[in-house]
Amino acid sequence: MPTKAATAGALQISVALAHIHPLVWRRLVRSPELTLADLHQIIQRAMGWQGSHLHVFDVRGDEYGAPHPDDDPPVLDERGLTLREALPRV
Repeated sequence: MPTKAATAGALQISVALAHIHPLVWRRLVRSPELTLADLHQIIQRAMGWQGSHLHVFDVRGDEYGAPHPDDDPPVLDERGLTLREALPRV
């Protein structure tokens, strides 16, 4: 368990799977300077997944993911947006 000093300024994020019963969720405590690409990798590990499915983050109507030349429409690069920029102010 991280210490209070280690989590000072950190974000607490709840990740839940939609349309699953019983609810499957994880609480993540991470730096706001991580990118969405970093968050994707953390979610994969937290859920015990292997990264075998495509993903996209919806941030205020814009879609961020791992860009691919065949994407139509293209997604914005998830490596260019930090959690601080993506998440609403609370």
